[in-house]
Amino acid sequence: MTSSSSFSASFKGCCCCLFLLFSFLALLILAVVLVIILAVKPKKPSFDLQQVGVQYMGITTPTTSATDPTTSASLSLNIQMLFTAVNPNNNLNHVAFGSGG
Repeated sequence: MTSSSSFSASFKGCCCCLFLLFSFLALLILAVVLVIILAVKPKKPSFDLQQVGVQYMGITTPTTSATDPTTSASLSLNIQMLFTAVNPNNNLNHVAFGSGG
């Protein structure tokens, strides 16, 4: 009976050590991510829509027949959009990857 209880005790000790190890690693990873986020302070890019134009619009309707009373239509659009995007994080390439110019 003592070998079974010693195996159970060593198994519990092993599980406890593994749990503490994984908990420590998770906290370490969380701390590294928080330090990176707080040090770099990334910002969202901004987009400015300057012009929108519909170049083509077509509506097609099929011919109706006496045997098929349901009708359907289709709409085709060709839209052109002009916008600018500003990335305020241009310096992140130098900070995060250590490349300099």
